Amino acid sequence: AAALAAERRSRAEIAHLRDCVRRMARSGGAGEDFAKADLEFHLMIGVASGNPLMRSLAAVIEAALVASFQQNLPLAGDDLRETAASHDAIVDGIEAKDPAAASAAMLRVIDLGQIRIVDRMRARGESASRGTKSKAAGGSRQTGKRRGKR
Repeated sequence: AAALAAERRSRAEIAHLRDCVRRMARSGGAGEDFAKADLEFHLMIGVASGNPLMRSLAAVIEAALVASFQQNLPLAGDDLRETAASHDAIVDGIEAKDPAAASAAMLRVIDLGQIRIVDRMRARGESASRGTKSKAAGGSRQTGKRRGKR
């Protein structure tokens, strides 16, 4: 879709995409403001592509982004800056009418999102396994204490 948008976009669509990136950056990376701007950004690329199929896939895109938001938000610091910059790179490619650059930048955004999801899942898994180990260790100690009292 980004490659097609680079071939078919209007000035108004570029301005709208830039506004979405600005709103993502200003959102602080948390919650509804970021999610709305990001969703609007990706849906606008479908519109700018001029491809009716891309526009009809809006519900699929929305569902995928909502799932990603649940795993990826909040963003802060370097993550937020990198996310905004990577979205800006998509707009740069589209504005320059460079389909290869727009497509490569979109793939980078997708890759960054996947990396963040995997990293957060690993972190949650490590936290959960540490908590389980602590509970297990605590549980055996309690069992030992109970045994000692009998």
